[in-house]
Amino acid sequence: MEAQAFTIDQPFYGAYEKFIEMTTQLRAMSKGDETPSEIEAYLETDGRELLRLLLQEHLDNQGCGRVAAAVHGSDGVVRSHQREHMETGYKSVFGAVRVARTGYSQRGVSSLFPRDAQLHLPAQGYSHRLQKRVVAKAAKMSFESVAGDIETETGVRIGKRQVEQIVSAAAQDFDAF
Repeated sequence: MEAQAFTIDQPFYGAYEKFIEMTTQLRAMSKGDETPSEIEAYLETDGRELLRLLLQEHLDNQGCGRVAAAVHGSDGVVRSHQREHMETGYKSVFGAVRVARTGYSQRGVSSLFPRDAQLHLPAQGYSHRLQKRVVAKAAKMSFESVAGDIETETGVRIGKRQVEQIVSAAAQDFDAF
C-alpha cells in the first residue's frame, strides 16, 4: 500500500507536518547519544502536541456550527442575528484548542451557541476527560497537588480554585458526571 502525499489544503495537514517533523527528529536522535529517557521526554511533549493538532484540525474541519437562519431558544425567543467564527477556548488532555462557532443573538437576551450543545462542551471550558482526571486525583491528593500533576501530565495549567470548582460540580451532580 503506497502512502498518499498530503497537500496543504487537505484536512490534518498541520498534524501530518508535525508527524514528519517528529520522525525526522527521531531519525536524527537515533544516530546521537540520546538516552531512552531523553527520547521519551521528546515524544511525551511533541507527541502530545501532535495529538492536540489532530484534535484541533478535527474541530476545524467540522465548521462553525451554523444550523439555520434563526434559532429558537428554550425561552421562546427567536434569535436571528448571526455572528460566525466566535471562538471559545477548550482545554483537553492534549492541551488548549479553540472551537469556532456561530452565535445567534437578539437584543435583550443572551446569545445561543448551538455548536456548544452539539459538541457537549462543558461550561467550564475543560474537557470531560480532563475533568475526570482532576476528580480522580482529588480523591487521593490535595487540590494543589492535583493542579501540579495535571500540568505535568497534560501541559494544561489549572488553578487550585478551578480544581475545587470541578470537584464541587462533580460531587453535586455525580450521576451526570
